[in-house]
Amino acid sequence: MTLADTRPGHDNKFHWLFLPRQRSTTALYDIIIEETQNFAVLPTKGSIVAGWVLVVPKFPTPRMADVPQSMFGELRELVNRTISKIESKFGATYTFEHGGLKGSPVSCGVDQAHLHIAPVDFNLLEAAQAETASEWMHAGTDRVPQNDCTDSEYWFVSSGEISAYKAIDCPRSQFFRKIIARETGNADRWDYRGNDFVENVSATLEAIGANG
Repeated sequence: MTLADTRPGHDNKFHWLFLPRQRSTTALYDIIIEETQNFAVLPTKGSIVAGWVLVVPKFPTPRMADVPQSMFGELRELVNRTISKIESKFGATYTFEHGGLKGSPVSCGVDQAHLHIAPVDFNLLEAAQAETASEWMHAGTDRVPQNDCTDSEYWFVSSGEISAYKAIDCPRSQFFRKIIARETGNADRWDYRGNDFVENVSATLEAIGANG
């Protein structure tokens, strides 16, 4: 990893979280639901299901596995608290990440670490394994990728009962999003760039936002 992988800039979709004198857009998916000193919870553009949020570091870093160990306690507490809120309204969740580096297709055009939390009613780990030929490595039960995941780009997914990651040998964009779109009957609407699913963003904010 080089300095260019972590340098903040306006091409980073979440630069407004950490660059001086920056503000978010007025879009619903740029509303902070909850935040701690170093992390923020946001609804996500392209919420194929209601209750889908992102946990984003408030400092530039390409992958969640690169978050300093000193911050992992804070991160886990926020993730677990957010999961509890979502599951009370929408049912069981998976956490997952496309752990790519700057400029990689794996990063989905975002170039900033972000952990997805999404309520889905199918086994996302099994579905992900079925999409790939090589083996996934089990990683205990932690809902957050660890910094010993892999030195390469990775996909990570966790149900809370089992977690797994895979070093990526064939980079592709929006890997988990495509699976969720297909399994929910939205196979042609996987790309967040052209499919805001703003009605689901609104439902998320109503359920677990400031007034949820």
